[in-house]
Amino acid sequence: MMSYLTMSAISRQRRVVQYLATSSRSYNAAARDKEPVEQSNTVDNQYYKWRKPWTQVDGYQPSQIELFFPHGANVNFLKIMQKKYDFSLKGFMNWVEKMKLNREKFRQRYIPERHRILGPDLATAHFIVFRGGSVRFHNGKKWIKEYEDENMNLPSKFVPDVHLEAVDASNINLMYHALQNFVFLEKLKWLSFANNKYLDDWFLDKLSGEFNALEYLDISGCKRVTHKGISILHRLENLKELHVADMSSEVEFKLACLSLQESKPQLEIRGLDLSDAEGDENKN
Repeated sequence: MMSYLTMSAISRQRRVVQYLATSSRSYNAAARDKEPVEQSNTVDNQYYKWRKPWTQVDGYQPSQIELFFPHGANVNFLKIMQKKYDFSLKGFMNWVEKMKLNREKFRQRYIPERHRILGPDLATAHFIVFRGGSVRFHNGKKWIKEYEDENMNLPSKFVPDVHLEAVDASNINLMYHALQNFVFLEKLKWLSFANNKYLDDWFLDKLSGEFNALEYLDISGCKRVTHKGISILHRLENLKELHVADMSSEVEFKLACLSLQESKPQLEIRGLDLSDAEGDENKN
């Protein structure tokens, strides 16, 4: 009985397989005999037509807000309209300070025409003297500064063999990008940026890579300078005198000065007592 049922099941399976195979061959034959449909790559021109702006649709009613929001406004206008403003007294004072800062940045910018006409040394001299500083040229004994009648007593055109040797920019708040005006000063040996509220570690990093002949540097009163800025001054190979009065009193700052002095035996650091830093170093 069991063998009969098994043979019957196998027979049914064979008939199902034969039916599927026959149907598949018939479908493939019909597909081959069918004529191919030509595919067209052409697209109706209406497909590429832009939709009308919502302000040009028939029946559009303009609103009153369009008086303050004109059509075709640029990105800057949209940015101004979406920005939050602080109309308090503190917000107004912050805005005034920001405008002053931007104006000063613009005044301290690098002007290629000035350097092309005067040369790097005279251009830097005009830049410093105009802001109340003073300069001294190589083989010269007189410091040149601006007089009350705004006469700077400086040449107004290029003069060969004229090189800056000393620049006194004390009490002048020069920013980082103002150092672009101090380029190709190959004989600059004396430099003072004392009491500059913008002078920081990044400022000293830029400075230390520009003036290879520098022997004297005064950064007294520059509160933003940390031990990192002092450490970077090791790149000034010819530095002999460094003034750091009225600056940080932290131990790290003093240790950085002590390390700089040890790496440069000819260097003399003034304005800071390093005796306690030496004691801490000996204890360690």
